[in-house]
Amino acid sequence: MNSLSLSEALELVRDPNAKPHELYALLKLNSPPIRAALAQRDKVHSSLLHMLLEDDALWPALARNPNSGVPTLQFLASQSEVLAVTVVGNPSCPRALLSSLVHHSSVAVRSAVAHHKRTSPFLLKILSTDSSPAVRMACLEGPNVRLSLVQTLALDPDSQVRAAALAYISRFEPEIADALVRDHQAREAARVRMARAH
Repeated sequence: MNSLSLSEALELVRDPNAKPHELYALLKLNSPPIRAALAQRDKVHSSLLHMLLEDDALWPALARNPNSGVPTLQFLASQSEVLAVTVVGNPSCPRALLSSLVHHSSVAVRSAVAHHKRTSPFLLKILSTDSSPAVRMACLEGPNVRLSLVQTLALDPDSQVRAAALAYISRFEPEIADALVRDHQAREAARVRMARAH
């Protein structure tokens, strides 16, 4: 491998038929362009990607790579908010990692978890009670949202979350949306009457 030129080595990295032992040999060359190409490679073993963690310049590419293993993704998600959001955006992000990020300190990370295709209805239910309206709103955009959760969010204290939930329901169940609007109006009227009475 030492006899390969940089362009030949990069060509080998791009070759979908490259053998695992050839890729590991290229890693040992310690060439930044080769390492960067390996971090972005579509077909590569997770253990090779894990070996690239020593170079923090490659972390964003490793966070995006669907071949990155669970230990690599866990490590990256713990490094920064930006990397955690990138990891959650990885289509291969495992459910267990999504579950561990439901209580992350960052609104952006929790919102990204709500959007992920692997986020279960159970996790969406947890996120729907989040203190941030942005996270609750993101629950409405997740592919696994259930109508019962949307109905709950239609009664949310935040007017934007409530409006988005009602718009969602209106597309599928206009009668339910109308009933929820009437229910909210009745609750508001009762709240105002009670406030005036005191």
